Amino acid sequence: MGGGLPGGAPSPGSFLNAWPVSEAVNLYAVALRTGRKLQYDAESMKIANMPDANKYLSREYRRGWEPESA
Repeated sequence: MGGGLPGGAPSPGSFLNAWPVSEAVNLYAVALRTGRKLQYDAESMKIANMPDANKYLSREYRRGWEPESA
């Protein structure tokens, strides 16, 4: 499931490589929303210098639309 042609090199656009880019874009959006520079702890996946900003890293789903039930 490398995303490349059979027998060839994996595609650089593989979904396996997408999470770091997605994480960076999400953090940029939080920084824009808060108007502050963020200190992100990648190991715990939390914003260290603004605990209140962590609410922007997740969401509450309406009943029946939770990812586990989809």
